[in-house]
Amino acid sequence: MEEQRQQTYIELVQALLDCEDGTEAEILEAHPKLVDEGLVAVLHGVARMMREQNDPAAANTIEWLTKFASQLAQLLGLEPEANSADGESQFNFLMTVFQAIADSSGNPQVVYPLFQANLPLLDEQLISVLTVWHQATFAEVDEGDKQFFTAVISEFANLIQQFPLGSRLANLEIAIACYRLALEVYTRAAYPENWAMTQMNLAIAYGDQIRGERAVNLEESIACYRLALEVRTREAYPEQWARTQMNLAGALQTRIRGERAVQTFSHQNYRIIGDGISYLVCWLILQTFPKFGRGRLIAANRTWG
Repeated sequence: MEEQRQQTYIELVQALLDCEDGTEAEILEAHPKLVDEGLVAVLHGVARMMREQNDPAAANTIEWLTKFASQLAQLLGLEPEANSADGESQFNFLMTVFQAIADSSGNPQVVYPLFQANLPLLDEQLISVLTVWHQATFAEVDEGDKQFFTAVISEFANLIQQFPLGSRLANLEIAIACYRLALEVYTRAAYPENWAMTQMNLAIAYGDQIRGERAVNLEESIACYRLALEVRTREAYPEQWARTQMNLAGALQTRIRGERAVQTFSHQNYRIIGDGISYLVCWLILQTFPKFGRGRLIAANRTWG
């Protein structure tokens, strides 16, 4: 997964910082698959984060990171200055977007114009910038700030996932990375409702994911829906439970591996109006088809009159 690769980059940078002088080449040789443009971006990102902390003791480290990133970029045939500028632009863009989300409560009419004006910055490199910022920031702030930033990151994920412009593939990868970062704070034990909501959103993103094998993505989606249902029970959260069941039904209908759902209803069976549609349909499914309790999901047609 992309977010796991970003974490691996960060761990490699830490290894480079901790190693003895002159052994950097050996470390890179031991991780040839990580020596690429992504590593260069993370090196620049770590240097930028340290620079913003205004710690005089870090000056030598910042200089080394910047120089090493430039040398590596040259070896890879990249343009060091352009790469750094892109990272700086993406960082500034990300901070601007986060501020707009916080100020507007995630209003798309406020945030989407920022997206549209900066389409070249909405690529997968933004994940590297976000990951580095997240690790540096969350290491310094208290629990209250972590909750605040996580709420902003989650809303950013929701917005980018639904944004109709730019690269659909990149938008989905960014959203998935954001949701997984959110789960580092929204644990099931500490924030069960937020955890379940994030699992639901992650399930939707995996269901739409373009990168990777479709069958694998669908299994990830199904697994996340089922995790969400561990909290979104029928008794505790009937409406959320029903929506999640319906989405799970849809995922199972398109499943490639394992047993698929059986479509049995049509829009002619029931005419239901109002917000209670999902709950009532799921209730009817459960009451009519007891096999559901043994793991066989009966899915309703989503087209209702």
